[in-house]
Amino acid sequence: MGKDLYKRRVAVIGGGASGIVACISALWAGADVTLFEKEKDVAKKVLMTGNGKCNLGNIFLSEDKYYTGDSKKLKALLDRFDTQSLIDFFKKTGLMVKAKGAYLYPLSEQSATVKNILKNEIIKQGVRLFSDTAVEAVYSKGGSIYVKYYAGTLKFDACIICTGSFASFKDISKVNSYELAKGFKHKIVPVTPALCGLRSDESFFDEIAGVRAEGSVSLWIDDILKGTQRGEIQFTDYGISGIPTFCLSRMATKALLDGSSVFAHVDFLPEISFEELIDKDSERRKLLGKASLYEYTEGMLNRKLMDMLIKKVGLNKDMKVEKVSVSSLEKLYSLIKNLKVHIVGDTGFLKAQVCAGGVDLSELDDNLMSKLCENVYFAGEIIDVDGICGGFNLHWAFMTGFIAGKSAAFGGENES
Repeated sequence: MGKDLYKRRVAVIGGGASGIVACISALWAGADVTLFEKEKDVAKKVLMTGNGKCNLGNIFLSEDKYYTGDSKKLKALLDRFDTQSLIDFFKKTGLMVKAKGAYLYPLSEQSATVKNILKNEIIKQGVRLFSDTAVEAVYSKGGSIYVKYYAGTLKFDACIICTGSFASFKDISKVNSYELAKGFKHKIVPVTPALCGLRSDESFFDEIAGVRAEGSVSLWIDDILKGTQRGEIQFTDYGISGIPTFCLSRMATKALLDGSSVFAHVDFLPEISFEELIDKDSERRKLLGKASLYEYTEGMLNRKLMDMLIKKVGLNKDMKVEKVSVSSLEKLYSLIKNLKVHIVGDTGFLKAQVCAGGVDLSELDDNLMSKLCENVYFAGEIIDVDGICGGFNLHWAFMTGFIAGKSAAFGGENES
């Protein structure tokens, strides 16, 4: 029977960013689409992205902005649906997109605009929406896919599982994303929080809680440097936060799960070397030797930070600089350049923007269909791929939803 005479029945489970785009993509390809969403409304999490502005994507899209166990497949997917593809998709829905530096935003800079336009598109295209409806089970029988929910069981030709991750959930026991995947014998890479703050057992954080400072954070796991990120670092009563920390947090949470030693090294003046600081100090001591250490360090860093560092090296901020030994000042500058922070935990799934782990990407084909069960697709956060900050995670959600939706509508074919 030709595709023009028969519409493939596609179930989409989960109405987040990836799920709603999967619906649109499948509908545009001519499928009959049913969307199951456990919340009362779709695209709820989209409202929280980009501080309410919705950072849709990034001009500098590349596989090295993501963590995954299958970088080759990831690159192939990004090549198929790049930044321009994302812009073209939104243009077709009627959403106007603008770039601010490398970041893409809706022209309105309101995440509600994205949610409303995507929701309006699926309604206009005729999706069958079951909101406030949790899916209890999905299984394959006789080449068809069955979706069970409170009112019964419906039969489909294909389904796309877009149920997300544990991120932002207070009670993860109520999230059945990975259980649905396990039902098809998929391997679940251990799930940990990502894009989150990191907890420390250092005693000095109470003194600097609330401080924000530009600098760099380097992550060391078992004494091996794993990565460095620059930007605004936020200090809290529990440890460190901010974009540099978020971008490294995935590696930290995975390492902690494995029982590894984890340290963050903070450089408050990454643009100046330690040697340059020492050279500048010798000049300043000649001019300001009579000043107190408090006065001498005024304006170098945030005052709370500097006072904490002075105290940490055993100095008194009221001491005259001429009474402070060169070696003591070098210890202070060493701390400014390299404050070691012992990491013992993270801020949990509730405060994580995304998760690391999930369905192993290598167990999916080039169209994101399960290699273990025909006509079952996965998209979005449920897959073990997560990006750093900057719109990369939303691009992943939109891209995978689009590719899976189109393929499910065409019966697994790689349509152009």
